[in-house]
This record gives sequence, structure tokens and C-alpha cells, in this order.
Amino acid sequence: MLLGKVANKVNFLSLVKEALRNMIDPDFELLGKLVSQQVLTDNERLRVKSDSNKTFVDRNDELLNVLIRKDDAAQRRFISCLHETNQAHICYFINCDGSKHTFFHLFILSLLFYCMWHLIAMFF
Repeated sequence: MLLGKVANKVNFLSLVKEALRNMIDPDFELLGKLVSQQVLTDNERLRVKSDSNKTFVDRNDELLNVLIRKDDAAQRRFISCLHETNQAHICYFINCDGSKHTFFHLFILSLLFYCMWHLIAMFF
């Protein structure tokens, strides 16, 4: 799913956090589903939702900060909760349509292609 080792998990979520914070809809059923699936505690849900002046991006920042500290099993349940709350497009973004290649892998491949393209362009 999101990567096995804690250090890699933090780096991966940090890479995609900017995009995810604008994609997730934390309000429509997701937080309740995360509590019922034991991904979040009720206190964590309240912390994400606490201030009515928070924008959805602020709530997503808080949610992602909590998820960074969770184990792989909780993160897999988070992915399932996204599917169950009609946010499968986010799962496809995270897992690249369920393939073994994560967004991080595609990001690195794109970066390598970009560097190679510019290196070749320097000689022509």
C-alpha cells in the first residue's frame, strides 16, 4: 500500500501530501467510517474536525498528519474507507490503479525521464 517502513512512509506521504490535502473530502462520511474501522480514535476524529473555521484543506492536513503515524494495516483500512465513501479516485492516485507501482515510483520514473530529456536536448 503506502510503503512498508516507517521512514519511507513518512517520506512518501510528505511527497504526496500537497496533492492529497486538496483531494480528500473529510466531511462526507469519511471520518465516521475511519472511526468505525478503527483507523482513527474518536479523539483523533474530533481533533481533525474540531474547529468550524478550519477549511477542508486544514482538516485534511490534520488527518494526513495522524495517518502518517499509523501502521500499514490502518493505512490499508484508510484506503478501503476511501473506496467505501466514493473517493476511489484518491486510491488510484495513491496506488496507481492498484498496480504494484505506487505514485512515488511513477514520480521517480517521471523525474528520470525529465532529466534524460534535458540531457539529450543539451547535445542537440
